Amino acid sequence: MSPVIRANWLLLTLAVLMGLTLYAHYRQQPDSYLPITDLDSSHVQRIEIHHQGKITLLQHKGSNWIDARSGSPVEDPSLPANLLHIAQLPSLYHFSANAHKLQEFGLKPPRFRLKLDELILLVGDPDPASGLRYVQMGDQIHLVSDSYTRYLMQQP
Repeated sequence: MSPVIRANWLLLTLAVLMGLTLYAHYRQQPDSYLPITDLDSSHVQRIEIHHQGKITLLQHKGSNWIDARSGSPVEDPSLPANLLHIAQLPSLYHFSANAHKLQEFGLKPPRFRLKLDELILLVGDPDPASGLRYVQMGDQIHLVSDSYTRYLMQQP
């Protein structure tokens, strides 16, 4: 066998091994992502939003959500469900908050502070590269879809 043919077989073998390695790596990736919290949103009785010094407070009374300041039902009945869904957003990537400067992610101070009963979520800036939003829960920072942030600014 000539040296050229032997080299070609060696290169083909290396290419096949690299392909199998990549296939095995991506096959181990999760098909679905876990939510940022395990909160059962059907039991939440109180939603509190802090944004730029303003506090919005919603309370669950019977089968309705009311604005705690005015005592009237929320204008948009889908608002509480959309706010509760933020806690169920899939964490597309997460890392420890302890090893990072929270200011870099817009988490100190946070853009929004969402409190669902006793669970606190700090919502920061969007990631400039991916457009995903930084959300801190406890000592973990998660990257989540930014599609629900607008509801944090909506008035009840």
